[in-house]
Formats: sequence, C-alpha cells, structure tokens
Amino acid sequence: MVKSTLVELLKTFSKEDWKRFELFLKSPYFNRSQLVLRLFHFLSRFQPTLQSPRLSKERAFRAVYGKSAPFRESKMADLMHSLKNLAEQFLAHRELDTQPGQLESQLALSLARRNAAYPVFEKAAHEAVEAVEKWPEGLNKHWILLWLHHLMYHHLDRPAAHDAPPQDLHRAMEELDQLYLYGKFRYSTELLSRRRYLEEEANIFLLSQCLKAITNGSGLHYLTALHYWLVRLHSDESSDEAYRHAKQLLQRYVKQIGPVERMSAYLILLNYTIHRSNAGQESWAREMLEWHKLGLEEGFLLHKGRMLASTFKNIAINAAALKEFAFASMFIAEYQTRLKPEERDEAVIMSRAYLFFHQCRFADANDILQGTPHYSIAFKIRSYALRVRCLYHFCTEDDSYAGPLLSLCNRFTYYLKNDKHWAARKKKGYLHFIVVLKAMVKYRTNQNRTPEQRCKIKAMPEQYEVLYFKPWLQEKIAELP
Repeated sequence: MVKSTLVELLKTFSKEDWKRFELFLKSPYFNRSQLVLRLFHFLSRFQPTLQSPRLSKERAFRAVYGKSAPFRESKMADLMHSLKNLAEQFLAHRELDTQPGQLESQLALSLARRNAAYPVFEKAAHEAVEAVEKWPEGLNKHWILLWLHHLMYHHLDRPAAHDAPPQDLHRAMEELDQLYLYGKFRYSTELLSRRRYLEEEANIFLLSQCLKAITNGSGLHYLTALHYWLVRLHSDESSDEAYRHAKQLLQRYVKQIGPVERMSAYLILLNYTIHRSNAGQESWAREMLEWHKLGLEEGFLLHKGRMLASTFKNIAINAAALKEFAFASMFIAEYQTRLKPEERDEAVIMSRAYLFFHQCRFADANDILQGTPHYSIAFKIRSYALRVRCLYHFCTEDDSYAGPLLSLCNRFTYYLKNDKHWAARKKKGYLHFIVVLKAMVKYRTNQNRTPEQRCKIKAMPEQYEVLYFKPWLQEKIAELP
C-alpha cells in the first residue's frame, strides 16, 4: 500500500491540507461514503510520511470493514481508487482557494460557457484580468489573459464585431504576441543549449524569422526580451553583449518573474558561465560562483526542498577550484541532505574528490574515485579526467607512475571515441587534453630531452580551438624540467 498512487499523492499534503481534506470528505456534496472517510482516518494516523510497517492494505481493510471481515483485494482497490479521486478533486479546489486570481478567472470562463448576460460576464472578466495581471510573469499568465480578452471580444451578447470597441481585440493580440514570442524564445533556448552537450540538431521552425523581426530586443516585454537575449547567447556562444543584457534583465526583474521562468533563465545563464569556464576562460569561474551563491541565497537552486545533483557538483567543484575551501566544505556538508537519496553518493563522492584535488590531496582524490562504480556518463568522464590529473601529480614525484598514467590516458581515449552520448566538440576538448598530457609525460621520462622539445610542448595548448583544462596544462608545462 505504501507504493500506491493514493499514498504518494497524500505524501504531498501539508498539515493544513489534512485538516481541510477531512472537512472536504465530510461534505455530502463531495462524498457520501462513510467507508471512504474511515479509510482516510486510518491513513491519517501515519501522516505526514505515510511510512510504517503497520501501513498495509490488510490493516486498512480491517479498519474500514471491521476485524472479522474477510479481506478482499478488489474491494480495497475500489476504495483506494475512490479516495484518490477525491484527493485529486480536493487539490484542484485548493488551487482555487490558495492561488490569487484562479477563482476569478475560472468564474469568468464558466460564465462565458453558460452564456451569461454580457454585463455579468464582463464584470467577472474584468475582475479576473485585474487579478491575473498581478501574477508573476510566465506563460500561464499570458495564456489566461489572451483567453479572457478573446472571450470578451467574441461574447455573443456584444455588438457586432465591426461596431464594438476594438480594445479587447488589440489586447488579445498583444497577449498572443507575448505568449508566442516568449514561448518560441524560451523553448528554442532549451533546445539550443542541448546541442552543446549532446549530438542533437535543433531545427526550430520560424526562429530565424522571429529574430530578424526584432532589433536588439527593443520594444519587447522584459520577459520576452530576456529570452530573446538568451537565444542570441546560444546562437553566438561568444556573445558577451547577449550575456550582459540577459543578466541585467534577470537581476532587474527577478522578483516579478514566476518561479518556473525565473529558474529556467537563471540556470541558462549559470550554465553559460560554466561553459565559458570549462572552455578555458578562467575569468568566468568567479562569475559562475557568484551565480551559485545568488541562487543559494534566493532559493533558486531548490525545488520542493531538493537540489539537482548536477547543480550540487558544479557549486562544490567551482568553489574548490577557486580555493574557497571553507565554503566548499560547508556547502557539501550542509546541502548533501537536499539531494535525492539515489543521487547523493555519486554527487558527494565527485564533489569531495575535486575538493581533495584542489587541496593538493591527490592520493585522497584518486582513492575516493578508484573504489567507486561509474554511476552515470557524467561521473565517468569527470572521474577519468580527474584521475588522469592526479596520476600526473604522482608522476612528477615518481617516474614509475608514467606507465599507469599513459595506460589510463589510453583507456580514457578509447572511452571517448566509442561513447555515442557526448557531442563532438566536448569529445575534442578532452581528446586534445589527453594528447598534450601524454606529450608532457613522455617528455618528463625522456632522458635525452632537449629545449626544442620543451618549446614544442609549450606551444601545443595554443594549437587547439577546444582544449579542456588549458590553464592547468599551461601551469604544468611551465614546471617542466
């Protein structure tokens, strides 16, 4: 029973929800079954977690039908299904009660469907528009505003369209433009961002025409302008102008934008700084950490109390790379409880490995990675890259590590060339890193090395357009004997 849809639904209920749901079930308008109410009372003993060895279908059946009643699976399933349906209805009603503007907009839509007299509908519609306009910016807001103005213009009791004032028609068109352009730019940004990491082509209908129709985002609503610049950011990956405009718009209007839209834009800008930093542009690392700290302060990085494992790792790794060890250690200890249990081990292991690495505790970093399984493809590629660098540090102290290091480099190369998940550009960045590193190792172990060979290796990082860990490579090349 613990794994049932009903129980999973009730796990989302707050203490106030449990109280109100009981009142809901006691109302004969919604529920006339005392059996359903008894099942609710049995389940409410285990709130809020609904996890207990005593929470079983057999015990629930006896609580509802009496201790002497023989258990019947079909009757129990029907009862649970009925309570689940009522719980879903209750949540829909709670949405009307708790979200400002929902009740007003639903009333206006209902009156339109009932063909109520136009003055009655118009009053309700105007009240709904006034309430919805106070919502944070988002797709749902402009969709509802579009539909309300559409209904006001096309109501059957209005004068003929050519005799009626056109303000509702104009307003409907404004909301449609906002809805379409924002939606087009927002989802285009999501698709274009995937192209950087995965072998996916984003052939987006009418995107180029939308971009051509707009000049520098001028005249657009700030939400649409924000995502216009985000699309430009992904179309021209070195566009500092687009980044600057998008950053300014998000920071200026962060309180007015809805939570879903705010999170989407925030993560896109954050990921852009991550991409620029990973491409060897070290000055972006500090910018990235500032975005991370802002996200923690504002709660952008938590959804229902959970943090994405990718976000967790990026924060810890970036802070460690910038030598903010106290912050990184505090963050790992404090926020690991915010991860999903099934993702926690992988994220914490990788984060601690990077922290050890940047603290020059290379043996600890190598050990923590060597004794763990390859959880995900992201873990595997990062584990390879970090272990390779750890072994290089061992090699600088003891040439006997050169053999194991070159062997690991070859395994990493084989993995990159045969894995189909990563984009070609990302593979090149890692493969070029391995080429330079192997040249450095061979130079170190060469007894007949020459200054000319050292100069050749020194020039290698500049030969590649895409090269991961370029600053680290340049630092180690400078230390070559």
